[in-house]
Amino acid sequence: MNTKDKAHILAQLWVDYRQEMSDDPTWFEFLNYYDISLPLAYMYAYYVVEGEPTDMGTTYLNEAWETLCEMLVVDSEGKYKDLGEMFASSPNDPLYGQITVKEVE
Repeated sequence: MNTKDKAHILAQLWVDYRQEMSDDPTWFEFLNYYDISLPLAYMYAYYVVEGEPTDMGTTYLNEAWETLCEMLVVDSEGKYKDLGEMFASSPNDPLYGQITVKEVE
C-alpha cells in the first residue's frame, strides 16, 4: 500500500475509534505512543497540509502502520480498502469485543 492509503486507514482509526480505544490498555498504549503519527496521518490523508510528508513524517506513518498490522496480525503489504476490511482480515478480535466497527460513508 502506498503512504496515502496507509494514512487514510490510520486516520480512520484515530478519528473514529480513539475515544473507545482509550478504555483498552493495549489500544491506549498504541494511541499514546503514536500521538504524533496518527494526527499526521489525518492531516496528510485529508489534505489539511499540502504536499508529501517529509522523510521523517513518512517514517512516523510507516512505523504506526507496521505496529497496527502487527497488532491485528495482518499482512502489512496487503491491500485494504478501509479499516473495516483490515479488521475483517484479522484472525483475532481486533477490538476485543468492546467496539463496534463503524460503517464507512
